[in-house]
Amino acid sequence: MEVQRNSPTVALSTIRAHLNALQAYLSASQRLDELVSIERLIEQQLQSRPADTRVPVEDVARNLDLVAQWLNEPYLGLRLAPYSSRHHPHLSFFFSRSEFPLKEYLQILQRYISLCTEVMTLTLEETDTTLSMVFTPVEFVKVSVHQQEGFAASVADAVYRSFGLRPSHVSFCHQRGLNNDEEIAAFQRIFGVEPQFRQPTIRLTFTAQASGKTRYVSGSNSNLQKLEALNHKAFPNESWADRCRFLLRLLMYCGEPQKQTLADILSVTPRTLQRRLEEEGTSFREVLNTLRKVMADGYIREDKLSHEEITFLLGFQDRGVFYRAFRQWFDCTPREYRDRHR
Repeated sequence: MEVQRNSPTVALSTIRAHLNALQAYLSASQRLDELVSIERLIEQQLQSRPADTRVPVEDVARNLDLVAQWLNEPYLGLRLAPYSSRHHPHLSFFFSRSEFPLKEYLQILQRYISLCTEVMTLTLEETDTTLSMVFTPVEFVKVSVHQQEGFAASVADAVYRSFGLRPSHVSFCHQRGLNNDEEIAAFQRIFGVEPQFRQPTIRLTFTAQASGKTRYVSGSNSNLQKLEALNHKAFPNESWADRCRFLLRLLMYCGEPQKQTLADILSVTPRTLQRRLEEEGTSFREVLNTLRKVMADGYIREDKLSHEEITFLLGFQDRGVFYRAFRQWFDCTPREYRDRHR
């Protein structure tokens, strides 16, 4: 099926991760016999697509609703969420533990999700005592209830595993009646609270008082300074360029690294940092560009990461910027480069 220009899409790698989650869920539920027919249905649609392709949101929603009916599972999004959020072995540093405060963790998660899927847009709202992740389904396209609940549940599960923190408030826009204790418990296992339905927004709210922590109100620079200090103590003769590379690998989780941020962590001014690097015959931009090129080469050759995941790990804001940089480095597209080195 041809993907229309500007049509919202989902990365093929994300759909395969959901299939892995479905397999894990059915295995844990001792229902693996039902998986074969479902896999055959979905694989037939995916086999003809290149590995770096995108799939229309409407196709994903339709298949998800069909699978939920097939399995007679009205809470499929909730059931899959813990398995789905944990199927990222190459991003385990971020998804299973983080040196970042909760606010920045959610910002990083927001960036990663936006690269992988256009089902929802995510925004972060902050007050003196709360952080809220707000999910807005794409307009003019059918988004499954299972996708809406699964999105929120996956984020809640990731935060719980990294911070031991449950949301204090959860809301959804759609109508759903929870008619018995078992249905209420299905939501409480993931969120820790009973959600409110038919609300203006899909929202997860985390409250500082509920966690007994204020971790999310402090910046991450102090954490990275501690890591850099430990690294510099272990390798006291390391060059300034190498010290920068160590930090840039972490900063790229947050997006495009800035010289000012790097200088702040190293406790120098940007001018001093620039001078130190010039003394070594390089510059901030050259160190960053060369590091990205080397990392991109390794990721593509490894042939296990999707282009969306590589875009995320290299700190680029979108796939288009990554593709342009890659063509500059290697004079070909990522797919062509990967095919050459198989």
